[in-house]
Amino acid sequence: MGNPLYLRFNLLAKRLIKKYGYNKVKLVHQTKTGNSWENDFVEKTYLTDCLIVPSSKYSKETYRLNGGKDIVENNYVAFIPHTTFKPTFNDKIVTKNEEYTIVSVIAINPDGSQEIIYKLELK
Repeated sequence: MGNPLYLRFNLLAKRLIKKYGYNKVKLVHQTKTGNSWENDFVEKTYLTDCLIVPSSKYSKETYRLNGGKDIVENNYVAFIPHTTFKPTFNDKIVTKNEEYTIVSVIAINPDGSQEIIYKLELK
């Protein structure tokens, strides 16, 4: 049956994102093909519900890119419900008017075992 707390949080997250966010935006997910050294990527497009809000940080503040030394500016934060794949920083979100690049992905899992939603830092 699953963890009842996880199921409640999961349904709540989906309901709030559907109510206040975009319905069925395109998420272009890039995956690497094979184990070769070449940069062969395959793009797969998924339709998902997404809530995009301005970042709570000032646009002048910066984030470290996946723990590296590269610093990027951030403008928006997006929330998407847990899906069958985990978004990566190579992916893009495309709405009717804008195309956003994902800068970082934070999986939110309150009990530490199952992911409920993903917080995406966008640029």
